[in-house]
Amino acid sequence: ISEKETGLNTGGMGVIAPNPYYTKTIEEKFIQNILNSTLKGIKAEKMDFAGIIFFGLMVANGEVYLLEYNMRMGDPETQAVLPLLENDLLELVEYSFDKKLSELNVTWKPLHACCVVGAAGGYPESYKKGDVITGIENASDNELVFIAGAKFENGKFKTNGGRVLNAVAFGETLDEAKKNAYKLLDKIKFDGMYFRKDIGRIK
Repeated sequence: ISEKETGLNTGGMGVIAPNPYYTKTIEEKFIQNILNSTLKGIKAEKMDFAGIIFFGLMVANGEVYLLEYNMRMGDPETQAVLPLLENDLLELVEYSFDKKLSELNVTWKPLHACCVVGAAGGYPESYKKGDVITGIENASDNELVFIAGAKFENGKFKTNGGRVLNAVAFGETLDEAKKNAYKLLDKIKFDGMYFRKDIGRIK
């Protein structure tokens, strides 16, 4: 919850894409030691699988470790990654169901993305609900605000959860994307809004 990875654990307070720690060397280790083993296991179990496998990875000391599998995309990771996808996601899903995914060439925009979570004060412990959120409409065409722990009531967005919203912005460099994401957050207000100020900090 706090800067420099201190404080209580959360569902995630922000993310950047692409991940600078996921180097070509790390990718090769992931494919050889984790991905290929996973695919081998799926085939050995004779599973007729088509869908999304989300690999939760940890990179440390030049090695990559598998922490978890999910059969869905992660939050807030998805909000930074998918906007960089040039393909139509629905087309990718349909091709995977038809066992034709290898016929598509997946391409990515040559940009960086930064996603910062705006949370309710007190999260991940007790927090208020029902505070009016303002400024979402001030997001520009190249900025994204994903509503999470909020509801639309009487023509207004109101807080309704711990991680209230995700602010996503882009840039040609990581520093530019980070700067733009925090500029976007400055446009948005609700009582007690909290966000980490060090998302995307490279050690």
